[in-house]
Amino acid sequence: MEALCRKGSAMCRIYTIMNAAASEGKEEDEQEELSTDAPIEVSLESIDNIWRDVLRFTDTNDTKVYISCYV
Repeated sequence: MEALCRKGSAMCRIYTIMNAAASEGKEEDEQEELSTDAPIEVSLESIDNIWRDVLRFTDTNDTKVYISCYV
């Protein structure tokens, strides 16, 4: 569970950084400087898949769990 949460958090950070660089209008060469040797493709769909995996382990009737999508 913790690994899924960490993976989802890391993917969100990568997605945010890559989109921030793209929205600032930087050239392709400058964007490649941000990436590592292995290009990482993060999409909203892949982040949603991680979120669905996390939701499989939660109980919607538990009062200690707050899930923002149900509010």
